[in-house]
Amino acid sequence: MEWNIKWQIPIPELAQVQKDIFKQAKNFLDECSKGNGKDQVESLFYFFNKNWTTLLEKEEQFMSLHGLPPHNPHQQDHAQLKNRMGHLIQRLSKEGATLPLLLETNQWLIGGVLKHMADHDAQLSRLEPGRENSPPLN
Repeated sequence: MEWNIKWQIPIPELAQVQKDIFKQAKNFLDECSKGNGKDQVESLFYFFNKNWTTLLEKEEQFMSLHGLPPHNPHQQDHAQLKNRMGHLIQRLSKEGATLPLLLETNQWLIGGVLKHMADHDAQLSRLEPGRENSPPLN
């Protein structure tokens, strides 16, 4: 799995955070495949809770500047992904780094976060910073 430039948000400082998030997710998935996921899951959630939630807020501000209505499918996906992350963090604190938690975390990363980048963030790449009348998102 490699970073795809098509997913990149068109704001350099956000694009770097986005790449860092992708790298962190990829590293975690690699560690899980080596059997080391239990040792990495807490730091993954710490990183995501600190950096990813901020990225989502800034993405939503960027979308608002381009006239996208609140509660559009992209923002709805943000809310679902954040809620699922909160659920996973609660499970981690209650149950510890169990195999079912690691499996669900992998599913959240692959089927949620990385899919979100490929589907939704790829559409943001068509918007230009500072131009409110960029092509609309489908």
